[in-house]
Amino acid sequence: MTGRKRRAVVTGASTSVGRELARSGVEGGHDVLLCANEAELEQTAVSLRGYGGQAGAKNG
Repeated sequence: MTGRKRRAVVTGASTSVGRELARSGVEGGHDVLLCANEAELEQTAVSLRGYGGQAGAKNG
């Protein structure tokens, strides 16, 4: 799969295991879409962007 950007959707991404899975994905070069029902979700996306990848947030 050379030349293709890898993408991942992580549910429950604002806390604990979901957040760590999302971080791992970003560090591994994936664009990550975070999904959760938590107010901290956008803050999590911002912090993950610091690892050099793309991270978007969808609350709800």
